[in-house]
Amino acid sequence: MQQLFLVKRILLKLGRSFIQLLIIVFLGLLVLVLTLIFLIFPSLRRIPSLRRRFVSETFTTAGVREKLPYKLRSELDFLIQVLQATAYSNGDPKVIYPLLKANLDKLDNNFVHILQTWATANFSEVETSAAKSIASMFIASTIWNFSNCLNDFPLGNKANNMEIVIAGYEAVLKIFTRESNRENWAKIQYNLANAYCNRIRGNQAENLENAIAAYHLALSVRTKEDFPMDWAMIQHNLAIAYLYRIRGDRAQNLENAIALCHLALSVYTKEDFPIEWANVQNNLATVYLCRIRGDRAQNLENAIALCHLALSVRTKEDFPMDWAMTQHNLATAYLYRIRGDRAQNLENAIATYHLVLSVRTKEDFPMDWAMTQHNLATAYLYRIRGDRAQNLENAIATY
Repeated sequence: MQQLFLVKRILLKLGRSFIQLLIIVFLGLLVLVLTLIFLIFPSLRRIPSLRRRFVSETFTTAGVREKLPYKLRSELDFLIQVLQATAYSNGDPKVIYPLLKANLDKLDNNFVHILQTWATANFSEVETSAAKSIASMFIASTIWNFSNCLNDFPLGNKANNMEIVIAGYEAVLKIFTRESNRENWAKIQYNLANAYCNRIRGNQAENLENAIAAYHLALSVRTKEDFPMDWAMIQHNLAIAYLYRIRGDRAQNLENAIALCHLALSVYTKEDFPIEWANVQNNLATVYLCRIRGDRAQNLENAIALCHLALSVRTKEDFPMDWAMTQHNLATAYLYRIRGDRAQNLENAIATYHLVLSVRTKEDFPMDWAMTQHNLATAYLYRIRGDRAQNLENAIATY
């Protein structure tokens, strides 16, 4: 038996060695073949230069420059420059952001108009020659990548940036239609919905309606069966849009938000997606804080429980800003809590708001700091324990 065992071990070793030898031989042959190809066809070495030539010939000012006032032509030149950089780098922020930073003055309303004019001219020219050609797809993909980069760009005027982003997405949808490229169409609808949610200009109610409509369009392709992660992400974002929706019945909007959060949680489990799961729990807590229907006391208890669930993942060490956001929600729930001892609830609220302020400083997060200070002042105003006069002084100082 021992001899048989030794024979098996030797055969296994030989088998492994033979496989390793085959891999080495295969890799050697592959290198040899590639070397011969480049020797026989030296023109293949010019592929990068051919790509660069294609990009430079695709992104030109032809047909648009003459129609623009002289003072806007420099912005057109910048548009071409940044689109070429986006195409060369495949949308690499390390390449695009320095270019944007050096031209912040050009990211304005005129740039929106120039982008729309240039895209319309190029797409219409392409369609008359060969509808949905490679060139049109390449241009659309580049504008899409540029819009994604600008959406995350931290500098410049945020309102201007969002207008450019929206214009870019809407231009691209003329090429990436549901009929021609349904998956990309759905992705762009999702991007557009997020952009409308974050839009600063325009009518806020209309912006949210546009976002909700675009999310629903994206969901018509990104189904739970085919794209479960994307589906859950859209459901969660749609819930947030309904949370802040202005039009429609407020109570029903909040019920929709709750239902959509639960749909997202059918995919986002704590075990598989802890960060996403915690994000939904936090936003669900926010909805319960605002909820109109149901028992008010129970809604606040639900909000408290959901905040604690979110905090099991959102720790101060790992996610300080998210931790502070959830702590703020928890403090607010204690501030208005109906059940339990009222005096203790207010003490919990005050203590929790102070925790929040350890992250939300005036220097780094002035708006969030001010909101927390305002709520803390309210807690001191209603405080039962401690010296009443001092509580009022604290409230005045905090306001």
